[in-house]
Amino acid sequence: MSLSSKLNVVKVLIKFLWKLYLQKRYNDRYLTPYLKSMEIKYNGRFSKTELMRIQRIDSLFMPVYFVQRLKSLYGTTYTAIERKRSVLLGTAAVIFDELFDQETLTANQ
Repeated sequence: MSLSSKLNVVKVLIKFLWKLYLQKRYNDRYLTPYLKSMEIKYNGRFSKTELMRIQRIDSLFMPVYFVQRLKSLYGTTYTAIERKRSVLLGTAAVIFDELFDQETLTANQ
């Protein structure tokens, strides 16, 4: 692997990590208060593992890796509405998984 190829790999990695950092900051400003309001509104609580999965995995990688990459392939910009929707989509995946996980539901549920 040539030096220029190695530099390109490092540039892409740094850019990806920067986007993850920006998305984490966005999640701290938007998603964390939103999740707290959902807990209050529906009189429930997320478990620590659910919160970790939502805040650290699904709401980070869904917007950054999939949506931003797809937008860049089409040559369009990533709007604030699309960012909010992709974060909520990542959140919905975790909630849906917990609601309909066959291993944790009893026959009556």
